[in-house]
Amino acid sequence: MSVAPDDETWLSAAASGRVLVTEASQPQARGIVILFHGYAGRADDMLADARPLAAAGWHLCCPEALHRFYRKGTRNEIGASWMTKHGREHDLAANHAYRARILAHCHQRWGELPVVAVGFSQGAAQAWYATTHLPLSAIIACGGQIPPECRTAAPSTPPPALILRGERDRFYTAEQRDADCARLAALNWPAETRDLPGGHAWRAHTTAAISDWLAALS
Repeated sequence: MSVAPDDETWLSAAASGRVLVTEASQPQARGIVILFHGYAGRADDMLADARPLAAAGWHLCCPEALHRFYRKGTRNEIGASWMTKHGREHDLAANHAYRARILAHCHQRWGELPVVAVGFSQGAAQAWYATTHLPLSAIIACGGQIPPECRTAAPSTPPPALILRGERDRFYTAEQRDADCARLAALNWPAETRDLPGGHAWRAHTTAAISDWLAALS
C-alpha cells in the first residue's frame, strides 16, 4: 500500500534527445520533414519507414522522444514515449523546448527551407503542438488525435493539414477523426483527410500518401 508523501516537488533537469537525419537525394531539396514517432517507437524505425520521402527531395529529421524504456515482453528492446498523463504540464514544456532545438538543428544543417511536421500515433500530437510555435509549411497527422491544447486556437496563418487514418484503426476511430475535422473547420484551418488500408500502423502506402500530398501541395 502506498503512503501519501508530506510534499511533492518537480525539479527540472537537462535531458538529451537523439536526432537522426537523412539527406534529400536530389540536389535541390524541397524542404525539411520532421518526423515524430509513436508510443514505444524509435527514431531508427520511423526514419526507415519514411526514407522514400528523401528520394522525393525532402531532408528528413527524426527526433526520438525523451523518455526511453525497455519494451515490455522483449529482450531489452528500447522504445520511447513523448509523455504520460502524470506530470503532463512538465513534459509539455520539455517537449516544447526540444522541438525548438530540433528546428534550430535543421536550419543550421540545411538552411531556412520549408518545414513539414509529420506525426504518427502519439507523435501526431507532437506535430500539432509544433504548429503552436514553429513556422510550418504543412502538418500531417497519422493515426492520432489533435491534443486538447490545440483544439480551440489556430496560428494566424494555419499551415495546410492532412489527416491520415487506417480504415480498421481501433485507436484512432472514424468518430475521432470526424471530430478533429470539425474542430479544424471551426478554426477555418484548411485540412484534407485520407483513409488508408489496414489498421493502426505506418505502412509503405502511408509514406506514398504523404509524398503524393506534398507533391500536390507544391
